[in-house]
Amino acid sequence: METTRYFGKCKACKAVKVVDAVRGNAYLIPGGGIEVEGKHYWTQNLSLVPFMMALQEGYFACDCGRRMVWTALKATFSAKHECGAKCINSKGPSCECSCRGKNHGNGHRMAA
Repeated sequence: METTRYFGKCKACKAVKVVDAVRGNAYLIPGGGIEVEGKHYWTQNLSLVPFMMALQEGYFACDCGRRMVWTALKATFSAKHECGAKCINSKGPSCECSCRGKNHGNGHRMAA
């Protein structure tokens, strides 16, 4: 099961959200959302929406109602950079530390 972390930024209010996307089939769940291999994502309608299409169509909007710009995590291993608060609270998609991106941006993750 392959997971990719995405960082969303709102150009208007500067809010940041982080979502882990799991490759797999999307299917309907109650409440107008979709579930992808155990991860829950909201949609604006009740159609089947793969995760990447949901991003492109703006289903993951900012709390202010505007569309967010999403970028995949780019993680690089570095033994000399220990993972800490700077990594966990990062708002950008680039990580160079010992966690290989596992903890990067966790402080901004959306609840599943």
